Amino acid sequence: MVVSRSTQTYILEQLRRKYMKTKQFAVGVNWFKGPFVEYPSTTHRKSLPKMQTKIDETIETANPSIKRRCIRWLKRLAKAIVFLFSVYVVAVLIGLIPVNNDFTTTTDGIEIFVYSDSFHADIVLPVQSENINWNVRFPDDDFRSRDPDATHVAFGWGDRRFYVETQTWADFKISTATNAVFIPSSTVMHVGFRSEPVDGGEFRSVRISSQQYVELIEYIEGTFALSESGEYLQISDATYGASDAFFEAKGSFHCFNTCNCWIGGALRAAGIRAGWFTPLPKTVFFYLP
Repeated sequence: MVVSRSTQTYILEQLRRKYMKTKQFAVGVNWFKGPFVEYPSTTHRKSLPKMQTKIDETIETANPSIKRRCIRWLKRLAKAIVFLFSVYVVAVLIGLIPVNNDFTTTTDGIEIFVYSDSFHADIVLPVQSENINWNVRFPDDDFRSRDPDATHVAFGWGDRRFYVETQTWADFKISTATNAVFIPSSTVMHVGFRSEPVDGGEFRSVRISSQQYVELIEYIEGTFALSESGEYLQISDATYGASDAFFEAKGSFHCFNTCNCWIGGALRAAGIRAGWFTPLPKTVFFYLP
């Protein structure tokens, strides 16, 4: 049976349009894999391999192999990751633009400390001042054995699982970090009583006025989740030591809202000069005196 060029074109077009999931279909009176043509002469039979190759290529285009599909999706995923990473880098660079540019330190003001390492970030305040006594806010019952000589209290905010489970590099898990960065998650507040930090290294200090300190207190207290009776919600059996505790917090943690973002927000709320977007470690230090 001689199949005309128009018939061949029709067969190929149907393959393209219908995206057939099988190579088995017939033209004429016989069945075998792939569209077939049966030629009566040796001359025509010699052209069959070329015809079959063209048909197979058409079928492959219409029905790409699993391997080819995987490669295609991996390329798309790679492009998406590169695009999102580029957006993030641009956001970080733009975020370096400072706010509160008129800030000046208060010479005889209240000294506060900012802490930032590879994992966590804290803001460290004096336990007692004319504005607040943190011993009253967090009584001894909240801790296993609070240090009675503690002069300062550190506040940190972050991803619930990562913050509770990762204190040092020895505790670090890639899966936990990945979930924290890419999947919006619930958060906690970490409260730890300690001795006075030393300015330098992972600590920076700045002196602020009494009014600025009040605004900072309001920002910190506004981050705690509260019970119906207005009390802090402590997380049982979650602690790094005897003088610290974890509490339920407001907000979701992700790569655009990290612990350093929270610290940056605290500085901006108190009128302190800081970048408007500080997601990475140490970025909260850039504009401190």
